[in-house]
Amino acid sequence: MLTAGMALIAALALQTAGQPVETAECRIIADGIIPGRMHIPTRLRVDCARDATDADRLQAAASAVIARVPLDLPRSASPVIVPSARFERAANGNWQPAPGQRVFQVFPPLPRRMAERGYTDYACRYAVWPDAAGRPGDVEIECGLPRRARHVAVREVREAVATVRFLPVEDAYCFERVLHVTPEGTTETNPEDRLLCPPGSP
Repeated sequence: MLTAGMALIAALALQTAGQPVETAECRIIADGIIPGRMHIPTRLRVDCARDATDADRLQAAASAVIARVPLDLPRSASPVIVPSARFERAANGNWQPAPGQRVFQVFPPLPRRMAERGYTDYACRYAVWPDAAGRPGDVEIECGLPRRARHVAVREVREAVATVRFLPVEDAYCFERVLHVTPEGTTETNPEDRLLCPPGSP
């Protein structure tokens, strides 16, 4: 039997579920350069939207999160630093980063060995489970290529993904994307179907 109290709780839950999540952008700023590593900053910081609800709380939360991002990238890495990050305000008022956001991004090239064999492009799908610090954890890669070319492409994608750093979040999740690599550059898409990650992943 549904009591008046239970009905009120259910109604409030439905009302909350229908409300949009409040979001805010924080600009990512790189300070300094690690000696001998031209593309790796010595520190990351954020500058968050001042018109956000409880802006000081947002700035403090975002600063704490960005400070946790590891800077231990491979010495040969030349990552792109993503310019901004999105934060979401939870029901309890706390600001937290949305999952699936990268801070350092690296795209694989078209390997010379593949170009010499006549390949003008290739496509691979990858999935990664970031750890609590934002490092890529387990990585799964699928490339629709013959065996020898597939081996080369998978190695390039794995090296690129190993350099990526995600914003740390509290809950574990799986991140899946499709890469299309050409001599002109690499594009990435968010697949509608999840073949390597569970449905509903970022």
